Amino acid sequence: MTDTSKKLTDKQQVFVEEYLRCWNASEAARRAGYSEKTARQIGEQNLSKLDIQEKIQARIAELKMSADEVLSRLGEQARGDIGDFIAVTKSGQPRLCLKRARRRKIFAKMRQRVLKRF
Repeated sequence: MTDTSKKLTDKQQVFVEEYLRCWNASEAARRAGYSEKTARQIGEQNLSKLDIQEKIQARIAELKMSADEVLSRLGEQARGDIGDFIAVTKSGQPRLCLKRARRRKIFAKMRQRVLKRF
């Protein structure tokens, strides 16, 4: 694949990123700033352009997770404890308690995974 980032306009680059969020060409065109009236046609045209197709494929390759990473994350979630985020009040009512999660460094672990990814 070639480096297409120099070929795309700013709107086209935004279109690519928005398309990868919603997978809808018309909506991605609207979000990228194209006219509401022409968004459907522009979205379709953009998806037919080779340089945009290449950029979409390149971004997918950057963002995708390996099977090992998927299994690792699923394992972490399965072993997770909702008790890290919930506390019971004196009246017996559950409430969200982020202090406990901070003390157990849950957020730091999450942040490390995100930063490692990018």
